[in-house]
Amino acid sequence: MMPGHWSDIFGLSTVRTSSVQKFRTGADRLPMTHDELERLFRHGDNSNEALRIRLIAARKASGLDQKGVADAIGVPKTTYHSQEARGAPSIRTGRYFYRAHRIDFNFLFNGDFAQLPTDVREKLAQAILAEDG
Repeated sequence: MMPGHWSDIFGLSTVRTSSVQKFRTGADRLPMTHDELERLFRHGDNSNEALRIRLIAARKASGLDQKGVADAIGVPKTTYHSQEARGAPSIRTGRYFYRAHRIDFNFLFNGDFAQLPTDVREKLAQAILAEDG
């Protein structure tokens, strides 16, 4: 395994089960490449579906439910739920995830992940993979 590879950084590994990636620990680690991370985070995809997936991942990586995010940004739960369901986060929502959880606009709106702190990237990957599996 290459030093500085994602599995060294995250302390995790993946196993491919059909088209779904699942994190797994143990000696039989299969590394997730940069390309696989781009696919996981839907890098460059700014469709509402991709934004929805990343917004849900941001919430789950932050350890919050929808009401928790809504309370933090000062909107009714139904308003935040609508943003998540439509894949259309408000600027206020993006600002909250950046300031409180270090999940920046570039990730939410474009799937850019290289600039994210390692621990944040790991939590986001785990959240997305948990939804898929």
